[in-house]
Amino acid sequence: TMTQENANASDNVNSEGSISCWKKELFLDFTAFEVFTCLLCKQVARNPLVLECSQHKSIGKVLIVGENCLKKFFQDNNYCCPVQPHSNFQYDKNMTVQNCIEDLRIRCPRQVEQDSQVIKQEENVDET
Repeated sequence: TMTQENANASDNVNSEGSISCWKKELFLDFTAFEVFTCLLCKQVARNPLVLECSQHKSIGKVLIVGENCLKKFFQDNNYCCPVQPHSNFQYDKNMTVQNCIEDLRIRCPRQVEQDSQVIKQEENVDET
C-alpha cells in the first residue's frame, strides 16, 4: 500500500523544496493515473484536495489537486481557482480519495529510478 513512508519522499521534492505529488511511475495500477491525477502537475495527487466550486459541478468528474501543488498555484496566481478564475473558490480534504491512494500498490522507488536510468542510457545509444 502507498504511504509516505513507503516511497522515497526525496524523489518527489520540487525545485522549491516542497513535497510534490507522487510520480506516476511508482504505481502498478494504471487507473491511478486517470482517477487520482493532480489537475495541476498531472501526477498522482499527494494529500489530495477536491475542488468543490459550484461553477464546476457541470464538469461531471471529481477535480483533484495535490495539497502542495495547490499552495504553489495560489502563491503564483493570486489565490484564484486553478480551473477558471472566479470568486468563492472552494476545496476540501477528501479522506476517501486519500485512503484510496494509500491503498494503491507501488513499485520499489529504487527500481523505478534504475529503470529510468536504463531507458536514458538506451536513448543515448540510439542517438549515436
